[in-house]
Amino acid sequence: LTAVTTTPTALLSGSADGEVRVWDLNTEESTAVFRGHFCDVTCLADMGGKVVSGSLDHSLFVWDVDGVGTQLLGHGAGVAGVAVDGEFIYSAGWDDIVIQWSQVTLEEMRRFVGHEAAVSAVCVSPSSLFSGSCDGTARSWSLATDEEQIVFAGHQDAVWCLALGATELFTGSFDMSVRVWGIEDGRCIAVLDDHSSPVWTLCLSSTHVFSSGNDGRVNMWNLSSWKKDKIFVSDRTVSAVCVC
Repeated sequence: LTAVTTTPTALLSGSADGEVRVWDLNTEESTAVFRGHFCDVTCLADMGGKVVSGSLDHSLFVWDVDGVGTQLLGHGAGVAGVAVDGEFIYSAGWDDIVIQWSQVTLEEMRRFVGHEAAVSAVCVSPSSLFSGSCDGTARSWSLATDEEQIVFAGHQDAVWCLALGATELFTGSFDMSVRVWGIEDGRCIAVLDDHSSPVWTLCLSSTHVFSSGNDGRVNMWNLSSWKKDKIFVSDRTVSAVCVC
């Protein structure tokens, strides 16, 4: 299992065999399999009636409810992350860039260039795009002007995952920490550093941020105190987390 996302009625998973599976939340059974990628599926996002997947095969697919996929080509290396808003798809690539695609025409619209290494994660707000990179930084970009706004610098290794709150950006890193940043000023508000291995994924609820990693732990951090409320422990790497 390499990626997960949820829709109002289903759980979707991506895996190293290139498949995207749809799971019924009530019966816990697989109801559909989408095949098109020929390498690991690295990321998934719900588009409201459609699903977009990204892969190490350098491509994205947009899938309809019947499993018919349209391939999007533009990256010169593997796709590491994907995010959507009401109009666009944003894909982060190992070619150091983020590409914006139209959800209507599925054509490439523009590119965000500035990172000095692979872009590993991406998320979006109504006015800004946020990207995390193996260059150790996260960055924000204006969707109105395409200009880089803030460089969030402080991690000692690659930034691998992002989560976006109302006023904070959360970054998980190979330096084994999670950092909390102010979106407007780029100030580091808190460092959450209880993992003993790289942080692979972040997931946000209304009250907590969840972080997981190679150490098999999912840490549940309180958004008010920045303290850890609970730990979920597995004997294997936890590579994906979502909250329903």
